[in-house]
Amino acid sequence: MPSIEVQILKNKVQNLMIVVQSLSQQKQHQDQMGKKEKELREIYDVKMKCLDEEWKEKVKRVEMECVKEVSEVQKEHELQMAEMREKYELKCRELVKMNEVEKKYEVEMIEMRRRYEQKCNELIEMKLRNKKKVMSQDRIVMMKEIGQTPKAYPSNES
Repeated sequence: MPSIEVQILKNKVQNLMIVVQSLSQQKQHQDQMGKKEKELREIYDVKMKCLDEEWKEKVKRVEMECVKEVSEVQKEHELQMAEMREKYELKCRELVKMNEVEKKYEVEMIEMRRRYEQKCNELIEMKLRNKKKVMSQDRIVMMKEIGQTPKAYPSNES
C-alpha cells in the first residue's frame, strides 16, 4: 500500500516540477522579450540622435518598423502567456482532482483497516471461545479420570 501513496506523491512532485518549469520558461521568455524591446528602443534612440533633418524621413520609417516589430513581439508574448496560463490552470485542476481521489482513497483505506481490525478481533474472540471449550472438555475428561462427576461443573458449550 505505501508504494501507491509514494507513487501519488511522486506524481504530485512531477506535476509541481512541470508547473515550476513552465513558470521558469515563462520568465525566460519575458526576459527575452524585455531585452529585445530594450535593444530596439536603444537602436531607435541612437539613430534619432545621429541623424539630421534630411534623415528624419528614414528615421520615421525605422521607428514604424520598430513599433510594428515590438507590437508583433508583444502580441506573440501575450498569446504564449495565455497558452501557458491555460496549461497552468489545467495542471491545477488535475492536481485538485488528484487530491480528491487521494482523499477518497484515504477514506476507503481507513474503512478497510477498520473492517480488518474488526475481523481480527472476531477471530481472536473465536479462538478464545474455542480455547475455553477445549479447556472445559479437558477438565471433564480429567474429572472422569479421577472419579469425580463432571455434572458438578457447568460446561461452557453453547
